Amino acid sequence: MNLFDIIEKTDYMLLMFVRDNLSSLVCDRLFVYISRAGNSAFLWMVSAVIFLFFKKTRPAAFLTVIVFVFELIFFEVILKNALARPRPFVEYGLNIIIPPPPTFSFPSGHALSSFSSAVIFYHFIGRKALPFILMALLISFSRIYLLVHYPSDVAAGALFGILTAYGAVRIYEHLVISSGKKPQTD
Repeated sequence: MNLFDIIEKTDYMLLMFVRDNLSSLVCDRLFVYISRAGNSAFLWMVSAVIFLFFKKTRPAAFLTVIVFVFELIFFEVILKNALARPRPFVEYGLNIIIPPPPTFSFPSGHALSSFSSAVIFYHFIGRKALPFILMALLISFSRIYLLVHYPSDVAAGALFGILTAYGAVRIYEHLVISSGKKPQTD
């Protein structure tokens, strides 16, 4: 058994555990709502627009938009289509309670945008970003709960989002420091 077989079996076991042990009408409604907040990075874009109004968080807003453009092109268009991993509800013939997403499964775009945003926000507002981190976790888990992503899709999306945000923050700091200005952090 190779690594990909182990990941596939683990993904399936975790999906079935969530479906068989956590499903309820209350959770269905809650996670549909939470997942919608991550659709098209809606929650994160609204937050970025609000951040534009404050000098301290304005760079976070710009970085968030720049990172989203990069993530859209590299992860959502290029990587997702190159790997073409079918979504779990397709692969296993599972019934889902939301409209079927039209794209492939790997990586999770919701986890990607959620974690990149949360990391950028954390860099600029510190502990005040904890609600954003919690929301990133909930949005990401909602995709597993709704059976539209494997746990490994979500883990990879979160990791790629964290790394992308970290890279963007480091580039921003380098550019600000080389311009002679002090970076604005908490």
